[in-house]
Amino acid sequence: MFNLKMSDFSESVAELSCRYNFDSDNFDFTAKPTKIGSSDEKFFVEWNRSEYSTVGLYEFPNSYLLPRKGGMDKRHSILDSNRRPVDDFSYGIDDLNKAGIIDHTELAVNIQCPILDFGDVSLFVMSSPQSHQNHYHWHFFYMPILIYLDQIKKRKNSFILAPRLSTMQREILERAGLNLKKVIEYEGAVAIKAKSILVPSTSTFIPRIIPQMLPIYNKLALSTVKNSSDVIAKKRVYISRLDAPQRRIINESNLISLLKEYDFEVVTFSGLNFSSQVELIKDAEIVIAPHGAGLTNLVYAKNLKVLYELFSSEWLHGCYRDLALCKGIKYYYSIFSCDDNVSTITRESDYSIDLEVVESFLKTLQLNN
Repeated sequence: MFNLKMSDFSESVAELSCRYNFDSDNFDFTAKPTKIGSSDEKFFVEWNRSEYSTVGLYEFPNSYLLPRKGGMDKRHSILDSNRRPVDDFSYGIDDLNKAGIIDHTELAVNIQCPILDFGDVSLFVMSSPQSHQNHYHWHFFYMPILIYLDQIKKRKNSFILAPRLSTMQREILERAGLNLKKVIEYEGAVAIKAKSILVPSTSTFIPRIIPQMLPIYNKLALSTVKNSSDVIAKKRVYISRLDAPQRRIINESNLISLLKEYDFEVVTFSGLNFSSQVELIKDAEIVIAPHGAGLTNLVYAKNLKVLYELFSSEWLHGCYRDLALCKGIKYYYSIFSCDDNVSTITRESDYSIDLEVVESFLKTLQLNN
């Protein structure tokens, strides 16, 4: 079993830069769109200097966990042994009060829903406003925390309280060595009482790559068995968002035609089991993709040399740049504007790709078509 420490969840990008000899201020993003605003450049510089989520583990003896609409994909409210809300760990008390789940007075909370009493048990509770069903949030927040909690729970009578897991998530955790018999899947329908409730708390709930997880991802990649459904690994991969509900590429068919001239394989991951997803990406050397959760699978790439990320100007996020940094991958990006004919532009709006920009980038790599 690999060992994670609490400090692993609190490392700044500046510290990463020193470890990997990476000069973030002078990094050369050589693939640029036709026009790029100063605000875009500023975004990446600020991201470079920002800090990772600071994680602490907090214990509350003889305490209560209140239910939340949305189950474990919401931050929960903790009550102390006197049923008083715990500062900084009580979210949505007013909403629970209005819904009749509790009767909150200034002194204490009267819990009016069923209470599941675990007795002499310590519960390590997963709690976050981010959806554990999202491939990205699962890999970069839930999975590391679950593995960390599994490693530190030394008490004889202790369990992890986690969201309802998918078949793939259970497979991933088992391959990583986590004992699923110690995981209780909880949907947040009732209140819970336990001898001890332990909750990891973060100053920000934006998950980001934790370098110490890389050996675990590598182990998972090696543990997969080639699927019998004729999954063939490719050296050049384009990850499509055809299966996504938002931020799709309007002229993606034209983009795909261009990339196929350079021998790129087009992949989507939805509907594939874990082994098939890993097989598609683990031997890739060049990956091009619009920003999206599909890029999460790059943690399983063994030989990746180049990542070229395509952004909408309305949604910039440096998480995969950080992943490239940690894995020693050359990272490039371009930012493209949403179409002018879109009446209401949001971070989820579809956008078009300037094919000349992409082809120019391909030529800089000296790829032969």
